[in-house]
Amino acid sequence: MNEGVENSIRRAGANGLATAALILGVVAALGFAFVFPPFVFGATAITLGLLSKMDGVISLRAKIGICMGALSMILLLIIIISAIHLIMTNPGLMQDFTENFKDVYNEVYDELLQQEGGFV
Repeated sequence: MNEGVENSIRRAGANGLATAALILGVVAALGFAFVFPPFVFGATAITLGLLSKMDGVISLRAKIGICMGALSMILLLIIIISAIHLIMTNPGLMQDFTENFKDVYNEVYDELLQQEGGFV
């Protein structure tokens, strides 16, 4: 009787991890407006999905969470690499990027100087 209770507790824990993997996989897939959520939530979804494996079997929820997490990470990586390639191969975009970076850097640096009342 004790084994049955332990198995049901383990099964409930595995189901909770699988559900968490599914939810985090969906959040990772919807987080394309930002850079970091697909990586953080995707990696966590993959980890929780793999941890939910019970008796050598991964549930459907865990498989979907793993797939969505991995796909969101791969797609975002492809988008980032494509954007970097586009910026680096187009001289006009590279110049605009450099000028914008300098403007933002100078604004932030000037604010820090004003807050500190002198040199940082």
